[in-house]
Amino acid sequence: VIKCDKMLDMVVQKICCLENRADIFVEPYMKNYKELSTCQLDLMLQITRRNPVSLLKIIRKNLICETGELDNPSRYLLKNLDLSKCIRDDEPFFEELFDMLDNMTSLCDRDALFVHKLYRTSVKEFKKYKGSTSSAIVPEQNCFSPKSETLLHVFCSLES
Repeated sequence: VIKCDKMLDMVVQKICCLENRADIFVEPYMKNYKELSTCQLDLMLQITRRNPVSLLKIIRKNLICETGELDNPSRYLLKNLDLSKCIRDDEPFFEELFDMLDNMTSLCDRDALFVHKLYRTSVKEFKKYKGSTSSAIVPEQNCFSPKSETLLHVFCSLES
C-alpha cells in the first residue's frame, strides 16, 4: 500500500505540473462532474489550483443550459475555487460567469444570495491581494501536496 501511495502522489504531482492538464486530464474527467464525489472534486480543485479559470469554464459549460437552482456539486466547486485568482487571471470571464449565474439564479432566493455572497467575497479578496503585495513576487509553491490515503480512495473509485 505504501508503494501505491507514493506512486499515486507522483502521478498527481506530474499531472499538476503539466501545462495542458486541463485539456488532457481535467476536462475529460469533469465531463460529468455532477456524478463525482466531493473527494474527487477536491482532487480537481487541487490539480487546477494554479489555473482555476479552466475549472470555471467547465462549470460554466455545464451550467449554461440549466435554469433555476444550482446543483450541489456546482455550489461546492464555486465555493471552494480561488475565485480571486480567477479575477486576476481573467476578469472579463469572471464577470461574464457571474452575470450568467445572476440570471440563472434569479428565481431562487437561496442561490441568488449564495452567488451574491460569493461574488462580494471574491472581489474583496481580489482587492486585498491587489493592494497588499502588488510589487512583490510570490514564489510558486509545490504543485501538489496530496494526502495519499485520499488519493488512493479517489483513484480507486475511478476504476469502478
